[in-house]
Amino acid sequence: ILAGIAIRLSRVADTLLTPLFSAIRATPVACFIIVAWVMIGSARLPVLIAALMVSPVMMEGTASGISQAPPPLLEAARAYRLSFFRTVQVVYLPSVIPHFSSSVITSSGLAWKSGIAAEVIALTADTLGYAVYMAKSWNMDTVDLFAWTFAIILINLLLEGVLRAVLRRFTKREVPTC
Repeated sequence: ILAGIAIRLSRVADTLLTPLFSAIRATPVACFIIVAWVMIGSARLPVLIAALMVSPVMMEGTASGISQAPPPLLEAARAYRLSFFRTVQVVYLPSVIPHFSSSVITSSGLAWKSGIAAEVIALTADTLGYAVYMAKSWNMDTVDLFAWTFAIILINLLLEGVLRAVLRRFTKREVPTC
């Protein structure tokens, strides 16, 4: 979110951060998992990978929302000498909230999938990813593999529903479906 704000406020930040986030977006998640696993071990790996995969989506959503602020409203805010905080409240937030909400919903699924992929690759004990790996490794137990996959999907759907309800409550509008 802060990177999205920064690239809209500063050409220097845009020049530095946009290529970085493009590289993160283009790099396969498995490559990040393996490199990070070597560097930090498996305990914190799923959280790091999830955050890394989500960051370009959140940055882009925030930056897009800021860019969509209506120029006539920005001009009116300047003409009426609204404070920076009031301008953010009445002009920028209404423009950012739909993009932000959509980014949060997309990011939640991406974080969930990439975090579980990290658990599978790094064999993080006592996790859903570890259970998936064990189902695969024991004579390819497809029943357990499908059961764990189904459980992961159900948990994600439940979490997404809760997240949509929370966003709806705080934004007072319908959360777009991705």
